[in-house]
Amino acid sequence: LPRVALDAGAGSTSFDRRFEGEQVIGAAIRSLLVDTVPMAVFVHAEEGSILASRPDATDVVGLQRAMERSGIDVREWGIVRGERPVAEPGQPVAWIVVPPLRRTELTPGPAEQRLIDAARSLLVAGEPVLLSVNPSRLPQFRQVEPWARLLDGIGVASDASRVLLEATPITAGEFAVAASISLDRSGGEHPLSGVLDGQRLTLPVPVPLIAAESAADDGDGRDPGEAMATADAVDVVVAVEPAAGRWLDAEWGSG
Repeated sequence: LPRVALDAGAGSTSFDRRFEGEQVIGAAIRSLLVDTVPMAVFVHAEEGSILASRPDATDVVGLQRAMERSGIDVREWGIVRGERPVAEPGQPVAWIVVPPLRRTELTPGPAEQRLIDAARSLLVAGEPVLLSVNPSRLPQFRQVEPWARLLDGIGVASDASRVLLEATPITAGEFAVAASISLDRSGGEHPLSGVLDGQRLTLPVPVPLIAAESAADDGDGRDPGEAMATADAVDVVVAVEPAAGRWLDAEWGSG
């Protein structure tokens, strides 16, 4: 899930919000069935808060409001200045890691590296983490994208050097090429897949993800303790099936 999908006003990403009353009703039902309010924590490396409106629209205010309407306690952990939120005993917590939208250099700066380290510590601890992988130019220089490297320990491999593109007809003989994929069916077998079916899901600048055969140490110096899963432990929630007009492109940033 690229960072742009989390931003309130970035790009042209849209969400199927349905009837907002459903969120309120669902939250009310959950409050009767569960005793503890779940917490969602946005983990980021921004200087200021992303739970407040920002002039450059790099905030998550819209998503925060939707989650709060669903009865979720929304917090943030700004690793540059903020302190890590502490959950109440027995309170379920999900960590949403928000990578920087832009890099000023090819490789991560100090703040981004701290965010990567924080994400790694959460994964090693077995915490529920929503992790994003953006396209990267590093593989063109025979370097590994650090965000993609985090997936090694959870049984997933990614190719951050390529983006899945899709051509759609606009007029007779004319096609528009978009670096995003829109789905109405999840294509997965996970229980969450059924919830997503029938809702329009847009995946901007998606990079290929596959279940790795093994998450064991491959001799490249990675700590074997970071190997936490294998392909057998990977559940697919959303799958993009091959189709005419879809292809992986390594020249996604040219032109």
